[in-house]
Amino acid sequence: MEFNMQDNDGGTPEQLRVDALTQAAQATLKKDGDTAVQLWVKCCALSRIIFGDAHVELARCHIELASVYLELKGFWEQSLSHAVKGRDILLLVEKHVTSHDTRLLALYHNSWACCTIGRALMMCDQYPSNMKVVPWA
Repeated sequence: MEFNMQDNDGGTPEQLRVDALTQAAQATLKKDGDTAVQLWVKCCALSRIIFGDAHVELARCHIELASVYLELKGFWEQSLSHAVKGRDILLLVEKHVTSHDTRLLALYHNSWACCTIGRALMMCDQYPSNMKVVPWA
């Protein structure tokens, strides 16, 4: 798969975002960390352009990027930064959402962000020592 940051054919931001989301998901599945990071960064930028600073889709892209940084690159600091950013966006979104489906989606992404934050903190050995990660530990 060839990756091109150029706006292919000058499509609309919405179409560019759809294409980038598809390519990012494929790169993530193929475990191509460098390409996945570039594409999820592009998804974050396009989502912010399209939806603004407080939207579930922008939060989702930050959380996806956090997961890629952690799982494919092993970069816990970048992962932590993007997971926290995604979670913070979701906290803003929750205050203004009226749709039940959007609330459920925000809750799902918020739990995913918190899990990613926890994994990043464990990777850097900064998880509070008085907290048990698993009940039988």
